[in-house]
Amino acid sequence: MQTAKITVAMRAPQFSCDPKWSRRRALIERSARFFSEALRIDASLTIKIEAHSSKVGKGTHGHAQAPVDGVCRIRVLRDLPASRLLHVIAHEMVHAKQFQTGDLTIVRGVQTYRGVRQDQLAWDERGHEEQAERMAAQLVDAIVASMGRAETTLARI
Repeated sequence: MQTAKITVAMRAPQFSCDPKWSRRRALIERSARFFSEALRIDASLTIKIEAHSSKVGKGTHGHAQAPVDGVCRIRVLRDLPASRLLHVIAHEMVHAKQFQTGDLTIVRGVQTYRGVRQDQLAWDERGHEEQAERMAAQLVDAIVASMGRAETTLARI
């Protein structure tokens, strides 16, 4: 199965030649591809990940927007520790999958997950967030295991 197309933009061009940011970009690309395959996000969706140096909305570390014309934009805070960054990317990729399957929708500002309105619930009571947190933990465990000596690898990034 062909999976989603992934693009990554680091929102600070002055860092583009810095080896640390090159490694960070590579981590974002590799993890997004890994998560896309694991979640079976198909090729009908393009995922554009923007790595920012400041908050990405409402004090969060990441945010996935509902797809527009087959493109789902994911914004992440790029300065997080590598292990946290992996979790945030995985979490937002789960939302991309939820959007693709139609489980998660946003219509005229109203967020619904499997037919239940979510925007009036506390964050930890929202079904789509519970699923994203649970699946993100599993995805991060899987990618870290695939990296081999994880602590050494993540410490360098």
